[in-house]
Amino acid sequence: MSSNSKVTISTLSFIGMPGAGKSTLGKLVADKLDIKFIDTDDLISAKVGCSLQEYLTEHGYIALRELEESVLLETDFGGAVVSTGGSAVYSANAMHRLAKLGPCIYLRATAESILQRVSNYAERGIAADKSTTLEQLYLERTPLYEKYAQLTFDTDGVKEATAGDLVSRIIKEVDLFGYDSTL
Repeated sequence: MSSNSKVTISTLSFIGMPGAGKSTLGKLVADKLDIKFIDTDDLISAKVGCSLQEYLTEHGYIALRELEESVLLETDFGGAVVSTGGSAVYSANAMHRLAKLGPCIYLRATAESILQRVSNYAERGIAADKSTTLEQLYLERTPLYEKYAQLTFDTDGVKEATAGDLVSRIIKEVDLFGYDSTL
């Protein structure tokens, strides 16, 4: 294969903190590329028949992380844009699988932005110990997002009016990465 050959990548996976914009931007990218969008939080809820918060309350955060890992390892994500749960990065196996399917895109936001966007932290079904603050979770997860990301985009200051510009930048960078957007 020559260095100018384009590699076909079947999946784009968005990773990042709750409130970073994974679902919002993921849907926009999927619409722009005319491919399916999958939110793994929705898959988890459908699998257990309750909300993430209900599952977390009943079974604990470790069980929720294990469930998320199983969904990430067992689901066919081919030809899709995937919005992962914020704790996906705790599973090296799941992250390696996603990376084999296509680029993992880290949507990065500052701790201040995340704190403003996630006002319902205690009710949001976030897989963390009850005593962990959102700030602590941010500090814990950020190195993992950086470790697993092939591409990183900042979402601070992105509003509905400017989301289209970021979507275009994401698609352009993914194309340079080698994604065949004609799927």
